[in-house]
Amino acid sequence: MKATPEILALVARIPDLDGEGKVQGLSWEESLPAIEGVLALGRDGIAQLASLLRAVDDGSDYKPRYLLHILAMFTGRPDQAERRALLADTLASLLGSDDIPKPAQGYLVRQLQLVGSPAHIPALASHLPDPEIGDDATQAILAIGGDTAAPAFRDALAAAPDDAAKIPLVQALGVLRDTDAAPALRPLLDSPHPGLRLVAAKALARCADRDSADALIALALKAEGWDRLRLIDAGLDLAEAHPDLAEKLASVRAQ
Repeated sequence: MKATPEILALVARIPDLDGEGKVQGLSWEESLPAIEGVLALGRDGIAQLASLLRAVDDGSDYKPRYLLHILAMFTGRPDQAERRALLADTLASLLGSDDIPKPAQGYLVRQLQLVGSPAHIPALASHLPDPEIGDDATQAILAIGGDTAAPAFRDALAAAPDDAAKIPLVQALGVLRDTDAAPALRPLLDSPHPGLRLVAAKALARCADRDSADALIALALKAEGWDRLRLIDAGLDLAEAHPDLAEKLASVRAQ
């Protein structure tokens, strides 16, 4: 996809860098011609603007990046719901495109995080396994939230290719306190991957999963150093949810 002269002219409205190499930015009034110009071109205009992003964020494409960001900020206004949906739908449709470098797609995901809705979670979830933009997709889904966020992470966890890939998904399920994920998280306490064991323990504690208490204690008793401290911390979190287990969980500290 090649940007038309019209899009290039709108991008050119963004100020040049000042003497210190910084963008001073525009007032909303000064930004409106560029914003309205892109939005008037609909999905095609937004896609052309996105096509100007480069693989390496070295500052050379700061003008299209700046314009995409102020589009997200502007359409985030309460009276811009229809145009916000247009922007979000277009950004979601560009993920996985061969026309936009993968690192640049991460930037699109970060803008989608600002304007997206639960309807865009499936598009984001399809990129959770991607090592280049999976972390961005995770943060976007967590920010958007809604009833489909936790199921998206549960499905991705079930399909994760290895223990390392499961770590950010387990962390996300812990952030969401997704109790429905507990049965899938408990076996991870026995993972050979030490990092996965730790995040699984923390996630189960945040989910207040009573059934993981004994396994968490056993894991803490075998651990040493910083890992042991982190597992004790997880046990104390679990004890806050189940005061009757507090003495049992706290006893690990004395052993």
